[in-house]
Amino acid sequence: MIFDKKESLLMYRNLLPGLDLVNDYLAKGVFDYEAGPIYLQGEKLFVSPFSGVGKARHEAKLEVHRRYIDLQLLMEGNEEIGWCPFSMCHQETTPYDPQKDIAFYRDSPRDFLKLTPGYFAVFFPNDAHAPLIGEDIKKLVFKFLVE
Repeated sequence: MIFDKKESLLMYRNLLPGLDLVNDYLAKGVFDYEAGPIYLQGEKLFVSPFSGVGKARHEAKLEVHRRYIDLQLLMEGNEEIGWCPFSMCHQETTPYDPQKDIAFYRDSPRDFLKLTPGYFAVFFPNDAHAPLIGEDIKKLVFKFLVE
């Protein structure tokens, strides 16, 4: 997992190919939170905007992805994201769906990360995470295909 501020984004370009495209997208400064996925580089890199009401800690479920790395950038509001190493997840509630690239687990997060606007977190396939803990949240979730 990586946690940092938006201004440091390009420091990670060697870890996340396509980060220059993310930076260009962010430089536009206008985001349609009602849009579906916006493809920046086909299936290799896209962004899913989110705007809505979050959840309470007890409602958030840990999720994992196998094909994509998430870069979650909070734009407005406050958000907590639960985290746990995937190796510690044993209570699967929703089996892995390869079409949606997601599985859910009932296990409890080990830690909670607090995001404020302008901060991002990167979750790799070995990071189980429980996002959207908060109230009014606007965020951009960039999905990087693992090759």
